Amino acid sequence: MNFNNSDAPANVSHFQLSFGLAFVASLALLLGVVASYATSWPQRDAFIFFDWLLQVRSGDLSLVSLVFARNNEHLVGVQYLVSLGVLWLFDGNFKSLIYMNAALLLSVIALCGSFAAKEEGVARWSWVAALLVCVPFINPVQASYLLWEFQLWWYIVLFCAVIACWSLEASRPWSLPVAVLACATATLSGTQGSFVWLVAAAYLMLLDYRDRFAFGATTGRRFFLALGAVVIFALVAATVLFGRSAATGQAAGFQALGLPAYFVQLIGGVFGVRRPSVAFTLGTALVVAWVLIVVVSLRFGSARRPLFRLGFGLSLLGLLSTLAFAFGRQRYGIEWALWNFHASPPVISFVAGTALAALGLLSLDRQALPRLLVLSAAFCGWFTLVPSVTAIPAGHQRAAELLRVT
Repeated sequence: MNFNNSDAPANVSHFQLSFGLAFVASLALLLGVVASYATSWPQRDAFIFFDWLLQVRSGDLSLVSLVFARNNEHLVGVQYLVSLGVLWLFDGNFKSLIYMNAALLLSVIALCGSFAAKEEGVARWSWVAALLVCVPFINPVQASYLLWEFQLWWYIVLFCAVIACWSLEASRPWSLPVAVLACATATLSGTQGSFVWLVAAAYLMLLDYRDRFAFGATTGRRFFLALGAVVIFALVAATVLFGRSAATGQAAGFQALGLPAYFVQLIGGVFGVRRPSVAFTLGTALVVAWVLIVVVSLRFGSARRPLFRLGFGLSLLGLLSTLAFAFGRQRYGIEWALWNFHASPPVISFVAGTALAALGLLSLDRQALPRLLVLSAAFCGWFTLVPSVTAIPAGHQRAAELLRVT
């Protein structure tokens, strides 16, 4: 992969070694969790795949008709197609879909590692960088998603978001078509996948066009491409909202004043806590850390680095997905969201994006940042690692409960 970064250090072997070891550890951990807690029998909504498989085999349902399939208001065509394809290959073993979740998550980690390997100065922080790239993505609170085959949609969306960023950064003639395909795939995988269009739009506006780029180097062209992505998102959002039933729309009412607090509590839930007050405090701290990283990056030029752009895109995806969840599910209460149906997995994207953006700051030349800001960036980076540790008990308990249910 070439990011056209002539300033990138020639020798990043220390980071490559550190990241390789961290990636192998992540691989072993995820595969161990899936092997220990996943089952070959479906859970809850996933039983619908039995019906789909029977209809496809009998010829009553074509695969093409699945592309625009819905689950309530959610567009889920790609998720269904991928799920049915995997189940077909593995003779209906639903555990294969959970391995697919893990494979997509590992692919995201690998792509993020390729971004970090191109960064100037990353070799100075080799072990720290490896941890910042890997650890936030393997947060145990995602047990409710990772071990539930029906949540494949989220891992497709996350993967598509990184692919969209990677293709735009690669600066090749195929960059724009691949990014559009990634956005469309995410959109047809789940409602929150439509946010990938906004991620791509933000990435376009953050791109530094000092070098040749396939679809135009002027600010005006970038603006209109980004505007087009925003318009597509608006059309998808309108389709989803107007496609909801009247009963669903009426039930989705919320108290406007309580939505921000609920949103922040969801973010704090990534630490694996169950007390709303603690979740609110920790969520506030994470948001403050993200704001600090973004403001300092914009002020001192880190926003020109690929790693910041990727981190900002992932954090934006996490924030928007969490906000959408808060908007649609606040009526169920925060206790339900933090435990019975843990809503924090999309927050992992936000935390991982913040970690990558912090690493982008740390990778700047030593003279580029005041020492206090270097220490602040380092602290924010280490802080993003904390949730993956504190959430271990909650993740283990949730995984064990899912195993007992099935």
